[in-house]
Amino acid sequence: MAIKKFTCPKCGNEISVEEQALAAMGNSVICPECQSVLQADGDFLYVPTAEQSFEPVDQPDGELPPPFSEENIIDDDEKPTLYDNAVEYISTCDAITVPMLMHYFGIDEKEATELMRELEQRGVVAPFTGGPREILIPHSSDLPRGAKRTFETDQMQKHLLERMRQAQANGELPKMRSCTCSLPSLLLFIFIAYLLYTLLH
Repeated sequence: MAIKKFTCPKCGNEISVEEQALAAMGNSVICPECQSVLQADGDFLYVPTAEQSFEPVDQPDGELPPPFSEENIIDDDEKPTLYDNAVEYISTCDAITVPMLMHYFGIDEKEATELMRELEQRGVVAPFTGGPREILIPHSSDLPRGAKRTFETDQMQKHLLERMRQAQANGELPKMRSCTCSLPSLLLFIFIAYLLYTLLH
């Protein structure tokens, strides 16, 4: 039975192993001196990278593995796409334009134009008629309307609303009616309340 001899690249120890045993181990060798797992390549041993597997591949003779396809890639990160976020944003607007998408998402004109084209093809917005596009989907009252908003500020407001609703459901907050006032109105109300407080005290 054929014997192959190697030199451990880590400790310099001489290693002898039968070819049949080497093939059964997927060309991997364990150095008896330093206990390193090594990979055989011809007459040499090397330290494999962390990504390499030592398990032998059980592939039938004459068959090749299936070709690479992007469709076989599974994306575990199921975050909303730009289109999904755009639909949510548009549902809070009275009309929409390409510059509004550019400002809200911080994207360039080309990307905003392609996004608008997709929104039109899917029936979210009306075709261009020379001005702002009409919104064809139902409106949402969760977020305030208006163009002077950004995706980041809306995400923070959604997070706060969700926390308030969760606290209310757990009995940590008293039930409140939904507020539909805009941010400037809310700031004005807080300012007036502060003035009244300073005058009375």
